[in-house]
Amino acid sequence: ANKESTVTCEISGVFPPLKMKVILTYAEKKLNTTVTIKDHKVIAEAMFHADTGEQRLLCEATIENETKTDTQSITGYVLPQPVISLHKVEAGSNATINCSVIGEKPSDVSLSLKREGDALHLSEHGVYTLKAEKQDNGSTYTCETMIQVRGHTFTKTANQTLTVTYAPEINKTVTSDKALEGSNAT
Repeated sequence: ANKESTVTCEISGVFPPLKMKVILTYAEKKLNTTVTIKDHKVIAEAMFHADTGEQRLLCEATIENETKTDTQSITGYVLPQPVISLHKVEAGSNATINCSVIGEKPSDVSLSLKREGDALHLSEHGVYTLKAEKQDNGSTYTCETMIQVRGHTFTKTANQTLTVTYAPEINKTVTSDKALEGSNAT
């Protein structure tokens, strides 16, 4: 919502096209409309800022004393970009992952966190904490915002990879480089 969009209303089979007047209206407000004529076709175009919620878009074409209208319902929505933050941690310590949005989250938007595609439980403040282990190194976390509009699902995602540092492992297996007596080792 509040994003500039373009609307086009095309009327075909108009004669004489120069006599046609077209008015585009969004949310009961007349839009600044540009009209172009191509053969017997009139094309009206306007820019508008979509509002949140359902609004009416109206194209009204008049030639001489005859008027035709077409109405479309447009649903504007706000889907904020998710933000994920996590920091490098040592194995055995807690890793805190924050999943949020910039500004206020609209009530009809849901926020979720996933690890390699599996859903995780976020606190009410958008925080997930885990005890980081060596095997967590390189795991990808995805913060997702989602909204349902007229039966359609829209999502935005942000990803980050967790880095877990850990001490190197020393192989304690002893190997012998000695040749056995009586062998043909060179």
